[in-house]
Amino acid sequence: MTSKPPASSDRSRKTAFVLSRVVLCGLLFVGAASARKDRELSEDSLQAMVSREPENPIHWMKLGSLAARNNNIDLAKGYFDEAIKLSGNQGKTILEVGDVWLSQGRIRTSLPYLMPNLGHLDPARLDQLQNGLEKEKLLSAQLLVLRNLGGRTQAYQPVNRRLAVLAFRMGDYSLCQSTLARFGDQLDYESARNLLLVNFFLGGTLEPKIIAGLQKRFSQGEMGYLANLNYAQQGKWREVKDFLKREANSPSYRDYYHLMRAMEAAGDDRSEEAAEAYQRALETGWDRLKVLINADLYHLYSSTGNKFKSDQTWDQLKEDYQDVDPDLQEFMARQMQLRNYEKQSKYFYRVVLRRKPGNVAALTALWEDLMSNEDYQTISDNLKVLLDRDPLSCEGNTLAMEFHYRQKNDKELLPYGRNATVYCYDSLDPYLVLGTTLLNLSKPEEARSYFSTYIRKGGDANKVPISLR
Repeated sequence: MTSKPPASSDRSRKTAFVLSRVVLCGLLFVGAASARKDRELSEDSLQAMVSREPENPIHWMKLGSLAARNNNIDLAKGYFDEAIKLSGNQGKTILEVGDVWLSQGRIRTSLPYLMPNLGHLDPARLDQLQNGLEKEKLLSAQLLVLRNLGGRTQAYQPVNRRLAVLAFRMGDYSLCQSTLARFGDQLDYESARNLLLVNFFLGGTLEPKIIAGLQKRFSQGEMGYLANLNYAQQGKWREVKDFLKREANSPSYRDYYHLMRAMEAAGDDRSEEAAEAYQRALETGWDRLKVLINADLYHLYSSTGNKFKSDQTWDQLKEDYQDVDPDLQEFMARQMQLRNYEKQSKYFYRVVLRRKPGNVAALTALWEDLMSNEDYQTISDNLKVLLDRDPLSCEGNTLAMEFHYRQKNDKELLPYGRNATVYCYDSLDPYLVLGTTLLNLSKPEEARSYFSTYIRKGGDANKVPISLR
């Protein structure tokens, strides 16, 4: 057996270990103190450089970056604003500030710097920005970034597909349609279906050659019905009648089939047959299709002068859609609007606005009525809800700008007008309104910049004061 080492040897090793730990902790403490001192010296050094060269924007940028890293947000903003001002509002400096905030994950703080300059951001940066916006649930701004990013590529996947999905989700069917239509030869089955469906919701404005191309590529099941429903909206009855003959004995998609039969009969002035087919189509379990069928049925009775039936149908619609999901009520309002029934459309929009305050489609549709009736409190309340929910909404900020413009509230208008120029994709009027307002507030140089952008974007130069063109 091996003998145990003496006890004194154990004590020596323990003592050495304790001493090494003490020395290491001391070194770490000294290192941390030295690092703190270096940071303090760095800030002191920057402040000294600013004192020597107060007009140099680079020094202010470095101070801002240091303050941002130390989470002194308000201080950093002040430094950055000074850097931008001293640089002569150079786009490079503005983008650099936005990049600082974006790299730290401060998405909302980065937006005033990055959003007006999306065209200068590289695709990787744009993708990082739109991912951050998605996490923050700032969907209006995300849609704007995706439009910019999607416009730079001739590929459908993945950006433009994501853009189309988000546009549909937000109820911007026109954007969804135009995005998908650009890539008719690249669409997968689901996207092709969505294009024909959205186009059907919008009244069938898609070019027939696109419909034909999709129908040829995807001949299975539902696609044939959707393609021919679109043809029916365009009055292409020869194609529709041929399809109806082929599908007469098929057990599939009977709701589509009866709707198409109704549309074909209505187009041929066979009103009783059309009404019967519409009633059979109403057996569908799909609530949005049922809305569309009901709107068509109401149109059938109204356009053929059957006042008793049209009044009866209208009363039934008001009862049936009084307590359904507000989004479905909004869809009904849009379908009535599409068929030029403004009174009926506004009825449902008023229901939507009462049940879902801040709904942008309803507020937009009822805007002139509310303004002419001087119902300013309703407008203010709904704008507040809308902008609390989506502070970067193009429509919300534009409406708020217009409201204060009509009320001659120049100072209150400014933040909404500036947001409208930043968050509206093809905005024009906000630049003119902002320029006029800033001129009223005795800020001619700032007004000049907005007037200049208004003209450069294609605005009417005659609306701009001659001295500021």
